[in-house]
Amino acid sequence: VDGLTGLFNRDYFQTMLRQEFLNSQRHGRDLAVILADIDHFKGVNDDWGHDAGDQALRHMSTLLKQRLRVTDSVGRLGGEEFGVLLRNTDSDRAANLIEALRVQIVSTPLQYGEDIVPLSATFGLAEWPHDGRTSNELYRCADKRLYLGKSRGRNQLVGRDYRGAEMPAHSLNPSL
Repeated sequence: VDGLTGLFNRDYFQTMLRQEFLNSQRHGRDLAVILADIDHFKGVNDDWGHDAGDQALRHMSTLLKQRLRVTDSVGRLGGEEFGVLLRNTDSDRAANLIEALRVQIVSTPLQYGEDIVPLSATFGLAEWPHDGRTSNELYRCADKRLYLGKSRGRNQLVGRDYRGAEMPAHSLNPSL
């Protein structure tokens, strides 16, 4: 367990990913893997101090736990990076859930003393079986899409559209 956030740590998250991948493969169930980074986290530490950064990590952890289902798993992978496993969830349902979380993060800034610390996050989404044949491939795909979202301006979810192209969430689901 991560001592700061109370979430699973990186090693345990990776173990769960491998186990859930095997379960999904064995039972033919969907599995969505999401990686997330708090946007401009260094600026939070620089502008408000490391205590505010710690509070931002706890705040993000709380929002993740509130939004996710009991059957989902979330871990802090290091720094300001988080991982989410959504069992029995295809990319459309995952995109809807994560997009709602993304909006909630933006609309729920961190109250730090007298200050309001605005937060946002970027997410990369990969789904088994479409985006990888192994748990490592799924993780790498989600990571690639996370960094694609960061390079495209942050504060977005990047997944795969029906043609296999990597698209922001609003392109995945026009109803969002």
